[in-house]
Amino acid sequence: MDQLYTVKEAYEYLLNADTTHYKKKILQQCNLNDYITPNLVYDEEKSEAAQKDLLSNISWANGFVLNGQKIIDRGEIVDEQTYNILESLRKEWEKRSDSVQEKRLTLAGQILYVGIFLFCFMAYLELFRADYYERKGTLTLLFALIVFFPVLSSIMVEQNLSSIYVVPFAMIPIIVRVFLDSRTAFMAHVTIILLCSITLRFPHEFILLQVVAGMVAIYSLRELSQRSQLLRTALVV
Repeated sequence: MDQLYTVKEAYEYLLNADTTHYKKKILQQCNLNDYITPNLVYDEEKSEAAQKDLLSNISWANGFVLNGQKIIDRGEIVDEQTYNILESLRKEWEKRSDSVQEKRLTLAGQILYVGIFLFCFMAYLELFRADYYERKGTLTLLFALIVFFPVLSSIMVEQNLSSIYVVPFAMIPIIVRVFLDSRTAFMAHVTIILLCSITLRFPHEFILLQVVAGMVAIYSLRELSQRSQLLRTALVV
């Protein structure tokens, strides 16, 4: 990069390069700017290829462990260094174990998983709340919630933005209960929680906690007659 010049730097270099044979005042009268043009063009494709090549040589693993070396024993406290080593081990294991076929099977399984729960929810509406199909606003509300929360959870987990527990999942049954009914609120809440759980490594605790929170919210609003019940429900949840 030290050998690259801007147009201005190249002009100044020509003026000061050989003052013995060429006088600076004479060169300034030659309109050198008319002859100096950039000859270096940015190639986006080659730059991206070079960047990927450099990044591929960088090891994202943190820590160094010998074959057969004990990383941590039962009962020991996991410090930051040990956590980084364990996380690197998990990523390396996933990288080596996931072949193209396994990734396709995993994706197919996730699509089937999502399809089953969406079918069950729509079957519930068909059997017990068929009138909702005639109300476009109701369907828009339900499926907007079903799409929004799983997508938000997936982005947070993939990008490691924050803990999944900061997402207000308990608002789902509250919103549906206020505008619709308790059974639909429970079914929508359970469907969304189960869809969000596929993005987590440890979904069981998440499912249990969120389902209980949703049931508490629905129970608190079982006889909604005053606005103060919404505040009380929010405090309870």
